Amino acid sequence: MFDDARWVFAKMAEKFGEFDCLAVFDEGFKVYGADRSTVYSFLVDGYCRIGRISLSVELFFRLCKMGVSVSHYALLKMLSSLIDLRRLDLIL
Repeated sequence: MFDDARWVFAKMAEKFGEFDCLAVFDEGFKVYGADRSTVYSFLVDGYCRIGRISLSVELFFRLCKMGVSVSHYALLKMLSSLIDLRRLDLIL
């Protein structure tokens, strides 16, 4: 299931570039009742997978301010990406 969603996410990001999806998703949560943590963790992971680490980190900090928890898996993906790029300065 997530493999297909990752493919769609990568294509969407390629086509539309950077956009602020939090407001759109927040409206969707009100209508559909999806789990915020799962959806936003997917986004943190997805941005890392397509090489947009700074967006992933920015999203992570915004989620922290909103009180939304991010999955351990997504956090590990983000930290691994930062280590690989020698960019731990983004979170320190």
